[in-house]
Amino acid sequence: MIDGTGFHYANGGFDPDGLTTNDVYHVNLAYTAINSNLLMTLTRNNVLFVSNCVAQLGASFTDFRVDAISISSYSQAGQDTNDYGGIIYAGSILAHGTVDNLVVTVPPPPVQTIAATINRASAQMQINSRTNWNYALERTADFQNWTIVLPIVNGTGSPITLPDAAPSQEQQFYRVKAWRSN
Repeated sequence: MIDGTGFHYANGGFDPDGLTTNDVYHVNLAYTAINSNLLMTLTRNNVLFVSNCVAQLGASFTDFRVDAISISSYSQAGQDTNDYGGIIYAGSILAHGTVDNLVVTVPPPPVQTIAATINRASAQMQINSRTNWNYALERTADFQNWTIVLPIVNGTGSPITLPDAAPSQEQQFYRVKAWRSN
């Protein structure tokens, strides 16, 4: 795994030895944001094969996001063929098989429902908030410079109202910004 900067790598990883042909594998990957671990469990023919293999994301690892899920047949054509202590790392992998029962589970978004009330005297957004999230109402006239119009509000798991008590008389646009609390 590589972070959003392209410079920080996870410590450890997933390199299960002894994969065999004509067997059924079940791979379970689970990311835990609290301790920044990516955990893999692997079964072969319904028997535990790899248990709790952890890729630890170090403190310099930033911006972990899943933006694509891929199952690939990988070719290492042209790879380094030098001898490293009797081991030559050349070759390729060509996998044939069936992918079945693919499930990707993601948490709900931090802003799930939004209702806006805007007039010349006031503007407000009402949202269903989530606990462990912070929210801010922002406004702009040019989509370049955004201003927070009230103090940051902690999510409660219930609806919250984000008011702009002094909206500008000019044309304004609003958005709700959400980020995880520490």
